[in-house]
Amino acid sequence: MKGFNMIRAKELICFTAILMGVTSCQNDSVTIEQLVEASSSNIVIGNEDRRLSADNLNKVFYQKVGQLRTDITFSNSGLKKTSTCSAALVNKSFIITAAHCVYLGKTNELHKNTFFYPGIDGFNNADKGRYPVIRVYHPDNYDNMRPYSTNDIAIVELGAASDGSLAGSKVGTSGISGKEYFPEGETLLIGYPGDKPDARQFFETGCEVDIEVENKLVMDCDVFSGQSGSPIFVYNAKYDNFYIHGVVTSESTMYKENYGSFISKERYKIFNSIFEGKFSTENEFEEQWVTKKIEQDQLVRIIVKNTCHNNEARVALNFKNLDDEWVKKGFYSVGAGERRELAVSRNGVFYLAAKNRSWKSIISGPHSYELPRSGSQKFKKYSVNKYGDYVVNVPCY
Repeated sequence: MKGFNMIRAKELICFTAILMGVTSCQNDSVTIEQLVEASSSNIVIGNEDRRLSADNLNKVFYQKVGQLRTDITFSNSGLKKTSTCSAALVNKSFIITAAHCVYLGKTNELHKNTFFYPGIDGFNNADKGRYPVIRVYHPDNYDNMRPYSTNDIAIVELGAASDGSLAGSKVGTSGISGKEYFPEGETLLIGYPGDKPDARQFFETGCEVDIEVENKLVMDCDVFSGQSGSPIFVYNAKYDNFYIHGVVTSESTMYKENYGSFISKERYKIFNSIFEGKFSTENEFEEQWVTKKIEQDQLVRIIVKNTCHNNEARVALNFKNLDDEWVKKGFYSVGAGERRELAVSRNGVFYLAAKNRSWKSIISGPHSYELPRSGSQKFKKYSVNKYGDYVVNVPCY
């Protein structure tokens, strides 16, 4: 964007040192599966300035930002797609993101079965778990058929993970701030751009952000689909910390600039009322907000974690699919240290067999089933007494 000043070299060196924690200055998956990001933002301005968080940022800092993922199966075609956005933890059970991230395309139909993955670094490396999205709060005048950056912002409530943990309690939370103006200070964007490898987190420093009108932010930061909802941080020298002042929302190909939604003082008050459990649509705020429940189907999601960090594992399943039919599949290859969702079922009983790469049994049992191209195999029975994620840890052998 014209008229923006370059950041000073000294400031950038100091900022990078802060992020590195050095100084106090601060696959057998569905072959037709496609990735569909939830945002329309596709503008990289000037040079490519985004860098991998895992290689450059302090993990304690970047793991508080994560990815929203929604698997969508289209009933008329059977195509499976994944919608993605970015978000940041601002409370032990709440994230901040763009409002359009909880809706299906340009419709007013809410997504269902959406999960938040904090600090995910590649889809098979979700070591901080995943958390179901259960409720959204956003401005009453937000309309997903005609989304505008001024009100394209949301607070989203998360349920507990399958182990009962809350996301913010596990990885921590980022600070938020509400002001009448966009503050001075070094900027930082963190998110999951769709033009990069799936579920890899990237960041950018030093781009210029300012308020254009009302609560609309305009910026020369590089943005691509999937970064919608990315937190816009600004460094506060007084408190030696970074605070979120807005989220990424959209772009303009005509003007070659990207946009965000601002956290005003009014919105900061609304956020706190949500966090404290005091929010009501009858609250006398200047900006009216609404709340909507996000549906989660009652499903058992069978996940395999290969606890061996040197060798792959091979896993087979016998489970009931969503059509209530018993299905035998495998052997799947699960990479060293990989965590992979292999099946989704409404039935709490399934059977699993695992072998190492030399085809020696790691997990077996008294139940014999014929597998295509693999013959009779011995399976172990598993019983699940509640819906949600069920993780089978495959040991080293």
